Amino acid sequence: CDCHGALLRDRCPRCDGALAPHLLPPGEPTLARCDRCGADLRGLPAVQPPPGALVVQCRSARAARGEGATWWDWSLEPGEWFATLRFWLTFVRIGTGGNASPIATFTQTVVPTFHHAGAKGNFDYLPVSVRAQTLEAIAVLDDLGRDHALAIARSSGLHREHLRGWLDAVAAADAWSMVFPSGAPPQHRAKRHHRYGLGHPRPRNEVFALYRRLLASAGR
Repeated sequence: CDCHGALLRDRCPRCDGALAPHLLPPGEPTLARCDRCGADLRGLPAVQPPPGALVVQCRSARAARGEGATWWDWSLEPGEWFATLRFWLTFVRIGTGGNASPIATFTQTVVPTFHHAGAKGNFDYLPVSVRAQTLEAIAVLDDLGRDHALAIARSSGLHREHLRGWLDAVAAADAWSMVFPSGAPPQHRAKRHHRYGLGHPRPRNEVFALYRRLLASAGR
């Protein structure tokens, strides 16, 4: 909330259930109650968001209203701003996936404190705290400035093929493609039956990851 400077709540701190005030029984005097365990949420202390997350959120709101937006020294239209935001969200989330790619090297150099394994799946379905931490990482990227970020990207081994799909849509990707060297195209993930053998089940960690994504999409 940009009025109170506090994170919104999407889950009950007592039972960890998704808050659903529309499921409260008729006649309930307040909507600030968990429909599962009945916990009263009004007396809970406010949780302060990371400062950068609030900055990115307010800038996004201004961009959506057509009041202009900038990234580094580029002036962006609303569509360009949100495309840029998606571009960096993708970088941050790929970079914390536990691999050793140049994208991971770049991300871990720029935002070494961001190691949230839960930042996977649809951004809109992530827990509020994870979304806030992800936007905080985006704010750190913006504070770097174009030249500093470019120097880190080049030293991390990024090349043009890592920006494929973003060219002409994002100012950063378009500008960087002109100075990055060409490299081997990124390897696409093999089909599941090629990775594990036809008829073999997914590994346990993948099953749990898919199950967590299903719960998140269902709001539970």
